[in-house]
Amino acid sequence: MAEVTKGNIYLGDTPVIILSDDKIVRFKNVIEKMIRGIYRQHFDQILPNNYRILSHMLDDAYLFDNLDDPILKIVWPKVGKTYTVGGERVQYRYRISEEQEEISVWSILFYGRVLMYAIVYPEHMKEQFK
Repeated sequence: MAEVTKGNIYLGDTPVIILSDDKIVRFKNVIEKMIRGIYRQHFDQILPNNYRILSHMLDDAYLFDNLDDPILKIVWPKVGKTYTVGGERVQYRYRISEEQEEISVWSILFYGRVLMYAIVYPEHMKEQFK
């Protein structure tokens, strides 16, 4: 079935996920829990409570407007192997900083359409990630 916006813009036959601001906050909470879980799976240890997770949802407009964003340069294309969860409904990648091993960057792709990235860092480094 064809997807059309409220303004009658044709989006094609691919499902679209539109989130309101309050749902984005809830979605970010889910992202934090997912990252804490997959962190434990990959490193066989729990991410300490004094670590923060700063996440952002990326869309085409963001990517177009922020091609020089240093975080995007870290995240793509050097993130690493793609892992899948739930029959490829969720795909994710991660990379540990070579300079500061306590910092990691994660990218999570939902249903091949919604891309989020997150930076995991210790609380004492919060001024660097405002």
